[in-house]
Amino acid sequence: MAGNFTFLSASSGASSTSLLSLTVTLPGSLAAGDAMVMVLRGQTSGTPFTFSPPAGWDTVGSPLQKTGGTSSNPKATLDVYFKAHSGAETNPTVTASTTGTFAWRAQIFVWRGSGTPAVTIESLDETANAATTFTGGSVTSPAYPATLIHIVSQADSGGTLTVGTANGYTSQSTLTNAPTSRVLDQQVTPGSYGGPTITSSTSNPFMAKTFGIDNPIPAGAGTGWSVGQIKY
Repeated sequence: MAGNFTFLSASSGASSTSLLSLTVTLPGSLAAGDAMVMVLRGQTSGTPFTFSPPAGWDTVGSPLQKTGGTSSNPKATLDVYFKAHSGAETNPTVTASTTGTFAWRAQIFVWRGSGTPAVTIESLDETANAATTFTGGSVTSPAYPATLIHIVSQADSGGTLTVGTANGYTSQSTLTNAPTSRVLDQQVTPGSYGGPTITSSTSNPFMAKTFGIDNPIPAGAGTGWSVGQIKY
């Protein structure tokens, strides 16, 4: 059985070129146990962005930063947060810190499955210097299946990202405006999986995160109990 969390929906997101606090509207019709992933992207001419997660949201991997894009705001940051929907959520507010001229965006993506989700595969965090193509590294799904999520972002002035070699991934969303980004996923069984190849219309630095989510204790697994017979 592959990972049982499948893509459900995405919020419209929030953005600003003047405020350092954004409230992100959750997508509609969410339920307890939905896996919520918040993607934050920022570019600035000054001090690189640092983001502060809302209460109850966990950071996935480490913030990624690259400098050298063709934008007039060349210092780019990508950060990702995760939370399992509790059944009674309010629209989260995220804060940022930077200087200079800037623009940043926050958006929430949701996957739905069975059980309570968690990040079961630690994030593979990658950056690359200016190029027109980027291929994500390999990720291993251990004993349990998982849903792999690949988020790739390019520090640029608004180029177009397309999927060259999908390598099993499905593109779920294209995030326009700098930094241009894509969100992809695939459901996997235990094994090793290479990343997708992304092609850009501009030559600029890349940042990417690949991680896995699922119910860490699938039904019938990890309980320590089994069915057997006793012979006297």
